[in-house]
Amino acid sequence: EAQYLIPARMCAAVIQGISSLYTIVLTYEKKVMSIAGAAGVSAVVSLGLKYLLIGPFGYQVVVYVDILGSLLLLMMNWWLVRKYARASYFRNRWFWVASLFSAAAVPLCLLLFQNRLARYLTVALYLGGFALAVWHYRAAIADFWKNRKPSQRAQSASLPEQRP
Repeated sequence: EAQYLIPARMCAAVIQGISSLYTIVLTYEKKVMSIAGAAGVSAVVSLGLKYLLIGPFGYQVVVYVDILGSLLLLMMNWWLVRKYARASYFRNRWFWVASLFSAAAVPLCLLLFQNRLARYLTVALYLGGFALAVWHYRAAIADFWKNRKPSQRAQSASLPEQRP
């Protein structure tokens, strides 16, 4: 009976994945309190709807309320990015590639749920793609690690304590 809820749960997960792309932009723009506010509003609305709807409709409604909560969070994050951040993030093709990849995960998850061979091949494909990307950008990764500046916390932790 619960197996029919898996596609709806995958849909909510994809929406959350796309919403996280906006969250990354907001984190970069140092709007963490706005992210927390949006997540809090979404959680309260989601919990309230679950409380009201589980009694009349049963546990199956929880997954569909998750979709609504994820959509609410996506809309709030979209609005916050438009309010605080530059729109140039969304002209970047990698943002749209990541969004389409998230959307493509739904049918892939359904396929992997049913087929063990496809599941193992997909994991191998993802790991191979990750290894290929690391190999392709190895010089940039090495340069990043060599030239990165230690954080303020690390600097203050390494300084000897001064007493008057």
